[in-house]
Amino acid sequence: MILLWSTFLKIVGAIVVAMGCLILTKKKLIISRQYDMIFLCSVLSINMAYNTNWPRQYLLLIAAFWLLSVIISYMIMAGRFTITNLKTAALLTALTKSLDEKGVLYELTDQAIILVNDDNKKIIYSEFLNSSEINFRRIRKLPFYKELLKSFFLKVKLVKDNVFPSTGVFYIIMGIIFLALTAFSVR
Repeated sequence: MILLWSTFLKIVGAIVVAMGCLILTKKKLIISRQYDMIFLCSVLSINMAYNTNWPRQYLLLIAAFWLLSVIISYMIMAGRFTITNLKTAALLTALTKSLDEKGVLYELTDQAIILVNDDNKKIIYSEFLNSSEINFRRIRKLPFYKELLKSFFLKVKLVKDNVFPSTGVFYIIMGIIFLALTAFSVR
């Protein structure tokens, strides 16, 4: 059982370190939050399954928890994206250019862009460790959503701003912690 747990932590640690190294390249990566949450739910469910001395019937409960959390994560996180190595100012520039191209009227606030002619629906944004998160969830049903998303993603890829990839450093440190846990769990 300890060997399985150790292998699991090594795999998770390696994936997290690899993701951190990818972010350290300073490329703008656009990551759907749906898949972030599915990865997190999978890690938590496998963790619960490995750390139990429960009968097999309880493992079915863990599998049901995993399936339910994946479905909920997929539905709740639709339209949310994390963009690595991008400050909010550059994100806003790309988004406002895309909105202007589509002829959409908007109003800027501190943490959101309000679409004036579309029932005041909001596009919410935030920043953490030189990465930005943008939430298009509230506008997903609008007719121009997919075109806006394509235009926005293209403009994000063209941004030339370079920021220190602190998110990548964070991921590498977390991956090293997972790998260090494997060294201590074997003993």
